[in-house]
Amino acid sequence: MRKGTWILATVLTIALGAGLACDGDSTGTNGGNGGPVPGSLIVSLTTPNTDDGAVQLTVSGGTIDGVSLATGTGYRFFSHESSATSFSIIVAGDIAAGPLASISVPDVNAADSYSAALVAVADRSNQIVSPTTGYALTVTTATAQ
Repeated sequence: MRKGTWILATVLTIALGAGLACDGDSTGTNGGNGGPVPGSLIVSLTTPNTDDGAVQLTVSGGTIDGVSLATGTGYRFFSHESSATSFSIIVAGDIAAGPLASISVPDVNAADSYSAALVAVADRSNQIVSPTTGYALTVTTATAQ
């Protein structure tokens, strides 16, 4: 074997070995092995109003391990597990735009498979807000807020 061919073969062998040692994605999540990463997703509200008193919503998608009030909000929180993949939630208080709820999921990398739907909104005088034009709910990873 010529010296140049031997060097090329050595470089290719090292590169192939390094490539096989890196099983998984390049995102660096969960040690780069591409496995599920348990964690939280955040449901946030966009509202055109400044006097919202309660928001009723549903979250659904993949498996949901649990739901809770988003930290630091001071709202009242009620939830009901409709199924392993769906929860009904009511958040009450002096509601403002921003985080409402936290969803515990088995894999935050699957955040795109979860959604939140607005069911109803009431103002602080307990009057139903209709229409709900301008309202939106988003589901993001806890670090993407």
